[in-house]
Amino acid sequence: MMNQETGKLCRLLPELIVVAAFCIAVDGAQRAAAEGAESAPVQTVTNTFNGMTIVTADVYGNIEARAYSYGPGFCTTHVTVGDKTVNIAAPPAIYSPWTEVISHSGSIGFSVSKDDQCDTGTEVQIRYWK
Repeated sequence: MMNQETGKLCRLLPELIVVAAFCIAVDGAQRAAAEGAESAPVQTVTNTFNGMTIVTADVYGNIEARAYSYGPGFCTTHVTVGDKTVNIAAPPAIYSPWTEVISHSGSIGFSVSKDDQCDTGTEVQIRYWK
């Protein structure tokens, strides 16, 4: 025969099993999300400097660039990623639209450089999948 304490535990047992199953499911989902987040490609925007190297994610994607001029007028800048160069007319104080520089398939390292065609200089950003 069950005593009072055993009876209480037996009545709570189904609820405890449900709570335990829920906790296990939530923990598993959180771990899967964390593992997926580590390996999922992320679109990245970064400021450039001459001689920098980027490594893309293992995806098919584009590398794009945009720029703005430090001076009071437009400044043309040549942005090179790998062996491809584009000319961007950088407006003053605001970024130009994104311009595709190169497409890639798979994880590849690219060198990045810029060559300003004015005295005031530009700020260049690139966008790629990392």
